[in-house]
Amino acid sequence: MGERENVQKLSELKTEIDRDYSYWRADNLEEAVLQTLQVNGPYGKPKSIEETALAIRNASIDVDTAVTAVERLRKVKLPEAWSGQAHVAADDALKALERELHRVMDTFTEARKQLEAYADKLKNHQALDAKGMGPLESARDRLRGHTGLLDFGQDDSHEVVAAHRLAQEGIADRIWAAKAAVESAETTAIALRDLAGAAHLSRLSGSTLDPVSELVISDAGGSGDADELILTPAMTDRATEAMERLSPSDRQRLEKLLADAKSPEERAYILKALAAGHSMDEVAGFDKLIHDHGNDPVWLKDRLAPMDLSRREGNWDRIETLSQGKPWSQHQDPTCAAVSTLMGRAQVDPVYALQLTTGGHPGDPAFDNPQAFEDRLRDEQRGADMAEGGKHDPAEAEALARKHLSPATGMQYENQMLEDADQRREALRKAEGYVDQGVPVPVGVSPYVDPDNPGKSHQLLIVGHDGDRIQVYNPHGYTVWITEDDFINGRMSVVGRNVPDVPRFIEMPK
Repeated sequence: MGERENVQKLSELKTEIDRDYSYWRADNLEEAVLQTLQVNGPYGKPKSIEETALAIRNASIDVDTAVTAVERLRKVKLPEAWSGQAHVAADDALKALERELHRVMDTFTEARKQLEAYADKLKNHQALDAKGMGPLESARDRLRGHTGLLDFGQDDSHEVVAAHRLAQEGIADRIWAAKAAVESAETTAIALRDLAGAAHLSRLSGSTLDPVSELVISDAGGSGDADELILTPAMTDRATEAMERLSPSDRQRLEKLLADAKSPEERAYILKALAAGHSMDEVAGFDKLIHDHGNDPVWLKDRLAPMDLSRREGNWDRIETLSQGKPWSQHQDPTCAAVSTLMGRAQVDPVYALQLTTGGHPGDPAFDNPQAFEDRLRDEQRGADMAEGGKHDPAEAEALARKHLSPATGMQYENQMLEDADQRREALRKAEGYVDQGVPVPVGVSPYVDPDNPGKSHQLLIVGHDGDRIQVYNPHGYTVWITEDDFINGRMSVVGRNVPDVPRFIEMPK
């Protein structure tokens, strides 16, 4: 029996033990007490958890030593033989290595704290559970031989009354300990899962590139916050797989593009395009268009990755999603499903993003200007919406996700209806796992009243996750951080004005 099942069993037994004694039989009480004593206490070995925390602490000492060594090396004047482009590449590599080691160090430190705190909590939960066992065992002993209806006229009635009180005292402690243990375990598991993605060292490892190139490219866009990285975990995996499938001639073309790139950011976007499923001809054409801006990370970010996933604003504070100062918004059009899906596609596919933001003519004022971008986005969203019939229902959402997100992410999206809080909680946990890898997840919301009215429904996009919060893109032109509790308990109106409350369906990647 798992720990959640133990909590359920103890809750049922508490109901039995707490019954009104005008209807209670001593043998029933005895049976409930015996069953309560058989339920296992909180699982886990605090000592083993503490040993794991100590091992992480020792590993972090080694990482700290490496950080110090890299910092010293960066201060040393490099040999004349490393002048020119090689000198720049070496400095880029050292900077990237230093940032990666700091990320790993931060991850180890937080993981150790989480495990140490969990070990302490588990000790307390197990101690409280053991405390509750004492009164229950005393109740069991007092009840031996006392059966039949409770009769306060009997000489032994006081024994049953005393046993009843002891049983109530004991099960109250045990059920509190069981519930707290489940909560602590789940909280710690979620925290460790989140941290696992932060230990990011050279995710491109295993590609056809040399280790230094892997490190520098995978770090591109990073400055200590993993969410700023251009290549997400899912993209690095897709890029590595795509490189392995290239013919020898195409591999040479890719290596030349990477060698000629002006910055780690340009190299990362080249691989991001490859990861999005584009051919080498398409990737080469894409790089030709952005190469003149290859050493301008602000321009690249604005045209190729419009959402800002690096900011950790307070709950419900808006972060505008802009390109050239214009919002990625549905404006007054009823195209929320189309816009949210296209936004997700633009975030994972830089070739598509460039087409929308510049019309495929970066630098040409006739195409690469704010109004032209806004017009293209509006035409694109209307076209995508009408292509699926403009139904504004789960079927349209699924069709849009499969058409626009699946090719770029390599995931098949499947509609999943959400009937209650438990289903929303389970779906959100899965969605967070995908979002942590850089895969966006669409979700449809509607009001508590009249949930089947398409005119009142709305579609959002889950794009970020941090602890007990998720970052949601609203096709009114911004992202916002909300709590998991907001999602699970149907309070999505915190996202913004006219946003319905209840998540009714989710397009789950698989």
